[in-house]
Amino acid sequence: MDRIKNAELMNFFMHFCKDMNKAAMVSPSDLKAVKEWATEYWTIPCEIVPYGTVGAWRLDHAGCYGGWQIQEMDNAGGGISCPMGYHRFRSRQMYDMICFARAAIRLRGLPNVKI
Repeated sequence: MDRIKNAELMNFFMHFCKDMNKAAMVSPSDLKAVKEWATEYWTIPCEIVPYGTVGAWRLDHAGCYGGWQIQEMDNAGGGISCPMGYHRFRSRQMYDMICFARAAIRLRGLPNVKI
């Protein structure tokens, strides 16, 4: 297995957001890394919104708690839910989960899913 870089995972997450018709919340430092990586490989595929935008998804990382988690902003007060569960996952695990979800969307013939 190849090592998954943070910017690569973030870019893959943005493709997943596009598949799900979701905007992505990305911090300025993460966006800089993604833009540097994206210019070399891909373009940024989905809408980027500021942190705190209700309904947008965020790929959150907290190494002290175990890794990555997808969060959805539920309200302007900062409440979140986690569409893929409240556990945190290592980079490879998160990459594989997103890959599976994107494949399931394509297999069902639903290129634009609305939740």
